[in-house]
Amino acid sequence: MRQKTFFAILFVIFTFSVSAYAQPVDVEAEFGDGTRSLKNGAVLVDFGEIEGDYQEKSIEIVNHKPTKLKIRSIEFTGGGVGVSIVDDIIPGKSKKNIIISVYPNYIKEDEFTRDLLISTETHLRPGVVVVEETLYRIKGTIKR
Repeated sequence: MRQKTFFAILFVIFTFSVSAYAQPVDVEAEFGDGTRSLKNGAVLVDFGEIEGDYQEKSIEIVNHKPTKLKIRSIEFTGGGVGVSIVDDIIPGKSKKNIIISVYPNYIKEDEFTRDLLISTETHLRPGVVVVEETLYRIKGTIKR
């Protein structure tokens, strides 16, 4: 009987300790006009009216943690959009710019929306890796 009680208590302690590491983390992205929390959805990047061969906008990825943050992957829906990054590592407590480019010649519709998903990872301590995904909604109107 004591052995069953011991294992039941050990199981409960293990379950609570694992669930403490699995809590969601609030990610932030900063733009020139302020900071928006991504916890409740995508961050809007509005290009407005686009003329010419291409247009660029810069966004900042902010690492609030003391350890380095690595950009694991960047994925797009649809064509006509590109991204430029200089370094995929963001040191602790710092920011890096990512440049989003829109190429109107490769977009068929006049009003467009594209999704950009950026996946990052942070090593908080040995054996603990936090993977976060941030969704950016890119929209604009192409003036032809």
